[in-house]
Amino acid sequence: MMNDSLVIGLDSSTTGTKAFAFNSKGKIIAKASEPISLSSPQPNYYEQNSEDWWKSAQKVLKNITRQVKANRIKAISISNQRKPLFR
Repeated sequence: MMNDSLVIGLDSSTTGTKAFAFNSKGKIIAKASEPISLSSPQPNYYEQNSEDWWKSAQKVLKNITRQVKANRIKAISISNQRKPLFR
């Protein structure tokens, strides 16, 4: 059914952010991914810019809404492989 509500699964890991749009039957209707850069300022040290996490999430969600109408999206579930930021 074309007017079926969708749920977005958004997963941000060390290497990239992925998003999937699922219908009420669990079928993947749309998907998108975006890499996240990783820098190594010295041996055995790795860093990522938190702004890159945010930008990659924005890009995959924008890509999903190019594939499906945004008003069909009723919820977003977020999974993340890192510690939260506190300011």
